[in-house]
This record gives sequence, C-alpha cells and structure tokens, in this order.
Amino acid sequence: MRVMAFRLCLALGWPHPDFLLKTLSHKQFQEWMTYYSLEPWGFDVEDARHAILNSSVLRAAGAKSVKPEQFSMVHKEPVTMLDKALTAFGIRRK
Repeated sequence: MRVMAFRLCLALGWPHPDFLLKTLSHKQFQEWMTYYSLEPWGFDVEDARHAILNSSVLRAAGAKSVKPEQFSMVHKEPVTMLDKALTAFGIRRK
C-alpha cells in the first residue's frame, strides 16, 4: 500500500504520502487503488511499453527472436542497455 501511495503522489504532484494520506479518506485512496488496477501508470508500465516498442522496431528491421523482456529495465540481474541491444541482434559479449 505504501508503494501505491508514492505512485499516487508522483502522479498528482504531492511531495510525500504523509501529506497526501492526510488529505484523502481511506475510501478515496481505495478508489485510486482500484483505478490503478484497471489503468496502471508509472515506471513499470512505461518500461513494458518501451520494451514492446523496441522489440517491435527490431523485428521490423529483420531481427530474429527478439523479445520485449530483452529490453525491460526491470530485471532480477543487472543488465546494461548495451547488452540488451547486442543480444537483440544475436551478438553475445564475452
């Protein structure tokens, strides 16, 4: 719930959840959470959109077996953008 409060602060321009949560009722905050579940916003969503776009562009340019996951910034293991781009073109770094 705390993460959602920070996301909502970013979306609405509030400096911190402490201020926002004093203004919103619990019901209003729950409504925002419901809205987010229907139409999410923020880094994770934008990351997914950009990953899909990047993989689509590379497939249109002729790259084989390119997947959006290769371009996602959300990874369990750190991967550089250079590594992602090279992997998309089938080049493996040693």
